[in-house]
Amino acid sequence: MKDMIFILILTLITAYNISIIFLGYKKSWTNVLNYKYSYMLAIVYNVNLILSELSHSIIMEKSIPIISLFFFRQLIIDFYRSMEMKISNTIKIIWFHVTPLVFLFFVSVDILRGIANKVGVSGDIGAYDLLMIIGVILYQLSVFVDLFKINYLSRKDSLPRYQQVYLAHMLVNFLFVFITLGVFISKQIEENIIISGLLFTLYLIFLTVNYIRPEWLPHAYTVRLMVHDHQINKEKTVRSRDRRSLDGLTGVFTREYFLRYIETLDTNDDALSIILMQMTGLKLINESFGFDVGDEIVQKNSVIICDLFPNATVARMTGSLFAIMTSKESEEEISQKIRKIKELSNSNQDYIIHLNFGYYMRKNEDLLPLDVYLRSVEELYYNRLIINQKHQNQIADMLVKNQSKSSVLLNEHLERCAHLASMFGEFLKLSDEEICDIRNGALLHDIALVKMPTIESYHVSFSDDFEKRVYESHVSKGYDIAIESGINPSTAQGILHHHEKYNGSGYPHGLKGEAIPFVAQVICLIDHIDIIFNTGKKIKKVRDHLISKIGVEFSSEMVYNMIAFLEEEGMIEADI
Repeated sequence: MKDMIFILILTLITAYNISIIFLGYKKSWTNVLNYKYSYMLAIVYNVNLILSELSHSIIMEKSIPIISLFFFRQLIIDFYRSMEMKISNTIKIIWFHVTPLVFLFFVSVDILRGIANKVGVSGDIGAYDLLMIIGVILYQLSVFVDLFKINYLSRKDSLPRYQQVYLAHMLVNFLFVFITLGVFISKQIEENIIISGLLFTLYLIFLTVNYIRPEWLPHAYTVRLMVHDHQINKEKTVRSRDRRSLDGLTGVFTREYFLRYIETLDTNDDALSIILMQMTGLKLINESFGFDVGDEIVQKNSVIICDLFPNATVARMTGSLFAIMTSKESEEEISQKIRKIKELSNSNQDYIIHLNFGYYMRKNEDLLPLDVYLRSVEELYYNRLIINQKHQNQIADMLVKNQSKSSVLLNEHLERCAHLASMFGEFLKLSDEEICDIRNGALLHDIALVKMPTIESYHVSFSDDFEKRVYESHVSKGYDIAIESGINPSTAQGILHHHEKYNGSGYPHGLKGEAIPFVAQVICLIDHIDIIFNTGKKIKKVRDHLISKIGVEFSSEMVYNMIAFLEEEGMIEADI
């Protein structure tokens, strides 16, 4: 009865393994396909157990430990492959790859000797069999210890959000070591052989379920990012004397090393190119969502760069600036790779960043590598100026989209203000450039309020002076974000001064009258109008209310223009 229960359990497990492999191929499950050969060997192992229980064949029984050896051999191979690593230690290569073959040879000899001597199957485990089982257990333990070590090293430098994945692997490996040793010490070896098929499948289920899932970082580079963490750790370990030459976050070279290195290059390499990539929008992401999110974006982009330029020297020059030095690549190849970086960087990503590039290729010129670098810097800033000027609206929209996850209420307010500002600009018959300035200024005027704790339905109150200063600092923070992101200086000035009042009682600089920039005056008025019409602060006599603000918050010209605009749009009744 007991044997039949074991056979039934093993049959169900085998059916499960077969169905998982089938679904893995059909649905392209990466977490299953990475361990497909391990699943196949688990099936072979379980089928062999079933046949040995039914037939009591000496060949079937003696092949059980050998199949388990090959299962663990394949398991560690699949694990290294899924981490995109290789077993580099010679002793480990011999132990993990050759040991199962040695065991296979001795077991084959033993089986052939038994057949030749017509030896029957004994119900007891002999000394030879016990020695074989001890060897198999030692091999299993070595596999689990190596997996534990890999996960331990990977966890040390990984981002906090991924550390629980490595920790879970460490705990499960420790648990399997404990079970294996416990079974051996308790001398329940035969029972262990029977239930090992179940344990193998349970371990594979854990590896596939506790896999680094694409939706955590919605992109194919999710796994590569975590692998990169481990590669950084490995680089630090192997090249400890050069540790200061490596960037601790990305594993690429530092600015100091890069500048020293290019001074040693062969100046006769005419195909030398240096590419600079600057990420725009990172400052807002860091301040709004924390540096963990910003670090993740930086790491992801460094992995993309290293993949597309595998033979290049890559360095992180500043927090958001990368340098790529390559040779023997045409301008067309470089342009294609730049387009690919842009495509991969923002594909399926929650937070969008704008990438600016500049590069210079030496063409039969007597230029030092440092001169090539300096020219690429000039190209970067020239391209940034031209491209940013053409894409002001896109950059502003990108910034608002990133911060919209923090406050839906604030995001709706900003979008309404931007729409109203565009309409008001057209009413005033402003130029396209001026409309762009006030539209983007209105869209970004409260961009730095994403972390302010005291704003609720636009009713602002403060518990102390410090909280008030924190709130009022959003204008200078918004100005910094706009400038860093490539927004026009006139738009940024509008963001900085949109809380100035016409009588000089506003902040941050207490500007008075026409000293307040025109863009800031428009944003301030638009902000006020949105509060009147879209919050609980209802004002019945809007015209009288606005007129009462003349000389206090707004100029008379601005107020009467706004009243005329509101009448034309049907937002207030015309004064007859």
